[in-house]
Order: sequence, then C-alpha cells, then structure tokens
Amino acid sequence: MTNTANKPLDWYAERTAYLTEFMSEERRQVLQRTLDSRTRYMTILTENTYHAQNASALVRHCEAFGVQDIHTIENRCKFNPNVNIVRGTDKWIDLHRHRTTAEAIADLKGRGYRIVATTPHREDKTPETFDVAASPFVLVFGTVRHGREPQCIGFGGHSDLHALVPDAGNGSRLAPDRRRTGRNPLSLDLRLGAGRRSDSPTQISRRIRKTMNTILRKQFLAHVGQTSPEPMMIEVARAEGVFFYTPEGKRYYDLVAGVSVSNVGHANPRVVEAVQRQAADYMHIMVYGEMIERPQVRYAARIAELLPGELSSVYFVNSGAEAIEGALKLAKRYTHRTELVSMRRAYHGSTQGAMSLMGEPEGEEWKGAFRPLLPDVRAIDFNDFDQLRLITRRTACVVVEPVQGEAGVRPPVPGWLEALRRRCDEVGALLVFDEIQTGMGRTGEMFAMCKYGVTPDIVCLAKAFGGGMPLGAFVSRKEIMDTLQTAPTLGHITTFGGHPVCCAAGLAALEYLLETGTVEHVEGRGVLYESLLADHPQVVEIRRSGLLLAVELGSSAKMFRMMELFKEAGILSDWFLYCDTAFRISPPLTITEEEVRDSARLIRECLDRI
Repeated sequence: MTNTANKPLDWYAERTAYLTEFMSEERRQVLQRTLDSRTRYMTILTENTYHAQNASALVRHCEAFGVQDIHTIENRCKFNPNVNIVRGTDKWIDLHRHRTTAEAIADLKGRGYRIVATTPHREDKTPETFDVAASPFVLVFGTVRHGREPQCIGFGGHSDLHALVPDAGNGSRLAPDRRRTGRNPLSLDLRLGAGRRSDSPTQISRRIRKTMNTILRKQFLAHVGQTSPEPMMIEVARAEGVFFYTPEGKRYYDLVAGVSVSNVGHANPRVVEAVQRQAADYMHIMVYGEMIERPQVRYAARIAELLPGELSSVYFVNSGAEAIEGALKLAKRYTHRTELVSMRRAYHGSTQGAMSLMGEPEGEEWKGAFRPLLPDVRAIDFNDFDQLRLITRRTACVVVEPVQGEAGVRPPVPGWLEALRRRCDEVGALLVFDEIQTGMGRTGEMFAMCKYGVTPDIVCLAKAFGGGMPLGAFVSRKEIMDTLQTAPTLGHITTFGGHPVCCAAGLAALEYLLETGTVEHVEGRGVLYESLLADHPQVVEIRRSGLLLAVELGSSAKMFRMMELFKEAGILSDWFLYCDTAFRISPPLTITEEEVRDSARLIRECLDRI
C-alpha cells in the first residue's frame, strides 16, 4: 500500500470508501476480530505533524471499531507537534522529543513495547497478523528515507483498516482496499474464540455508527460553546412534522418545538420550497433598509394586515432579543424618557438590554454576574392591579408578555391587561408586548393581543415568526417608527435583519397557517391535552393558553425525574426558567388529535413511574 500521506487530495477521493461500504465478508471478519480482541494500550509514534494528523484519524477509526483504552499518542517529532491533531479523541497526549525515529523506537522497545507496525524498509518487520491484545504495541508513521516512498502501516498490520485520509478527522472515511493497489487479500487466520458471536454486517454498522456518534458528542463538547454543564446530548438526524429522529432511528415527540419556533411542523414542504427558491434567487445583498427586497416587503405588508390598530411599520431583525433591544431604543427615542418598567419573572432575552428587564429578585440569578446593566429599570408584579401606579410620567415604556412564558405559563387575569393599557395612556408611556413566544398562533389566535383584546404601541415578534429560520421584528405605528430615521440618522441598523431567505420562510409559514386553518384547531388540541392529563394524581394543576401548557408537579425532583423518563420514552420536553416544578408542552401547532392522544398516553406512563 502506497503511503497516502504523499498523495494529492483527488487521489484520496478516488480511492476512499465510506464506512457504510466497508462490509464485504472479508472486511467484516477483520472488523469482527478487532472488536472481539478489545485491543488495549496502543501507542502511535509519528515523525512529523502531517503524519500525526494521519495518526489522529487512525485513532478515531480505532474508536469506531471498538478499540478500548488507547493509551497514548506519543508525538516524537523532529518538528513542532500540532496541538490540534487530537482534538476530539479525548486521549492523553505525551509529547516527547528524539533526534531520530530510531532513537524513539529504541526507547519504546526498552520500555517493553513491541514494534509491530513500521515501514517495510526498516529492520522491524511488520507481521500480517498478530495478537493485538497480548501487550502494548506501537504503530509507526512517516519513517521517510530520501529517495524512497514509504509504506502506510494499518491498524494491527491490516492495511484494510488504514485511516490516512487528511479529512478523516470526523471518522467518516477509510483508505482503499488492498486489491486496488495490487496486493493480495489478507490471510484471516486468527480464528474467533469459542463461544464468540460473529455479528452481522448490520450489527457492526450499527456499532460503528454508535461510536461515531460518541466521537461527534466529544467534538460537540470540545468545540461548540455550551450554555450549561449538562446539555441534553441528543443527536438529531432528521425531523418531520411533530417528530425528530436520532441517527439510530429513535423517534421523539417534539413537545417543545424549539421553544415555540416550529409552529408549522418540522420540514414543512411549503417552507422548505420557499427557502430553496429564495436561496436560488438571491440571499444577502445589502444591509437592512436600503434595498427593495420582495420577501421583506411582502411579509411586512401581510403582517400589517393581520395586526390590529395602526401597527403597520415592521422593522426586521434577527432574533427576539434584538427585537426587544430595538423596541427599548424606539420607546426612549419617541418619548424622550429613560425609565423602563418590566415584570418580575419575565424573560425577554440574554443581551444586556433584554437581560436588564429580568425583574428582581428572581432575575438576579441570571443577570447578577453581568452588572452593571441598564440603569433606571423597575420591575412590578404581573397581574397586580395595585402596582400599576408605579408606572409614571418618567416611564418610557412598559414591557410585558401577554402570557408569561418562562414564569411557567401565567395568563393574565381578567381586566389586568386592559388596566395596564389605560395606565400607560394616562401617563404617556408606550406599551410593548413581547409576543416572541405567544405570536403566530400559539395561544389559539394569530397574536395573543387579539385573544385578550388589548393592542400595544409596539409588539416584538420572533421564534415562529421566521418559520424555523432566524428572524425577528418590532412593529409599531409609523409615526413612532419614523423617529429612528433622524437625530441621528442610522440610529438603529442591522446587517442581516430581514434576510430574504428568512423572510421567505416566515411568509410561507404564515400563509400555511392561514390557508390550512391550523390556528383554528389550537385551542381544541390544548383542551384535549388538559383533559387527558389533569386527572393524573401526580399533576397538581395545568396552566394553559392555547397550545402553551405548563404541567405542574409541585416538586423540582419530580420534574427532573420526568425529564429522564421522557428521554427513555421518546419525548422532548423542558422546564421553565423561573419554574422548575412544571414541564412544558408546546408542540408544533400541526399536531393531530391522534398524536395528542398518543403523546399524552406516553406522558401518563412516565407520570406513573415517578
């Protein structure tokens, strides 16, 4: 086998095979023997950084084949080793220096290692087969002599198990078959032990996929910034409707919908088609607000038709937190006031302005570490009539969720939103509704303001507003919105806000909701969930607005136990930021009555096991 480290990239592309194609009978036996041997204590010796990269890829393949406890990677380099080569392998790295490879091999021999794989032109012979479990051994890469092209050394001396493709870091490629280079097939003379079972190609493929997923999880934790020490760690292969699936094929009911994002269901054909069509026409052209882009204009006009009152001017942004930030600036600019009033147990985003609205004392747990935040912010209690008097002529705006989400689904008591509206009018403060989670049909009306009969001065939209794509907006009367145009000009700008692909997706999702009458069924589906779960002895109460439900268990221990049971049962749920005694039910609005009943059945089975 020629050393692939000396070949161009197109050479690899012609000769490499994917793991799923690695299942000839001969190859299956090689893999089976590798799995059964449970190899331990392998050391890889590399002469320079390029071969160290190849060695790292080999390690990942060895993991995929079931090799256990790869002891160390020893990079005995004449050159500076590349510290990035083993990211994702989660192995101890021992960096040493030797003047020559021969010195390194001699040192390893002196410590009891067998040199079982090295280049054929060296004195150490490479056996075709050997007992990989007998004792520690060394694989040598890159022992180059001037004028000779070295040979690759494969795992266990088997070049069918080479993993020397430069882009094999994700463990998805293998080197070519021996026959392709004119070499004879391996002699598979090492028999399986008595009583050992020979797995089928499907079983081996499943085992390889499982180990590949383990590698991907390591890379996820190593390279993707985390929000908590304990992420869910469920890998998603695909999603459709109210379900998503893991690479192993396990199906999950999605009862979170990305926190009320996927209202029209996963992979909705209308949305997918709109995204594909718009991406083929054009994507980003210029910063927001300069060019006339058809998806933006059409979506803004359609939203303006559906919103009540004079909410007709739409400023597109990328997310809910950005919508809140824009609304705060707009309120200050229009009123020339500074005080901001929010609610206790409110959540509006994690940017500094939005985080400033997380009322004390509950919000201090999240925002305390990031002070100083915005000054002149006051928090009052949601649904408290008496505290409305704290809204004064110093107040620029009052920001409120029509239904408090992260407080554990707290709908307004009758008359409170109306009283809030009146108080804002009395003192000249703007009323800002955060409909980021309640908008686009979640409560049984297209917007919660329509359900509760109160129209704000500004409304913030996001989550389902983008149809599954990142999109947000704050919407107001034109006379208010126009104040952002001057003093200063460009007082609020965004590069990607209102991205044409995102607007196309949002518009397609909106039209789907309207044409199919999906929102008309939301209240009924919510009532059905409530009726199927409320009588269970573990359920204390159910708080609900449309298909946004909090199932209260009265104990955080019970709730966290439910999360474990849900994962086993194939249900994705979550708790609330300010309420860890209740779990969330907020599925795609497209969920059918049959799916409600089936998922409720699984929930009850989990409740039975608390």
